[in-house]
Amino acid sequence: MCQETFKAMKHEALKRLTAIGVAKEDQFLVEYLSTPLVFSEDDGHLHSPTEYEMDYIADYEQYNNNYVYMLLVLEYLGTPTNIILYVSDNEADWEYEAAELENGIVRAHIEFEDAGRTIVRDGKVNINFRVANCKVGAAS
Repeated sequence: MCQETFKAMKHEALKRLTAIGVAKEDQFLVEYLSTPLVFSEDDGHLHSPTEYEMDYIADYEQYNNNYVYMLLVLEYLGTPTNIILYVSDNEADWEYEAAELENGIVRAHIEFEDAGRTIVRDGKVNINFRVANCKVGAAS
């Protein structure tokens, strides 16, 4: 991916973080420019990725040519679930996705375990459920 595309994807990610209420335009965005945010349901905090999470994110980005701006680590129906929020390298989709974001809908990559198998889905999720009220800081 060329540097210009990467910069544009990162800028789009910052716009999305602001739009979903995770950050104000003038607040902590600069701090997180170099790494995605991680939201852990366990403690309700946003934090920088652990080494394991960063490897997980880097693998996803490299394989899919996307820029990850947030990893949600949740439990859904009693199953640990990772939801990756990302910006694709297809700028033509961004305007449509911005319109959906106004309703709290974001493009996502979802992984969870089911009967010992990893299930992978790409789709859209409603982000209004919890993230807008999360705390910022180190995970405990």
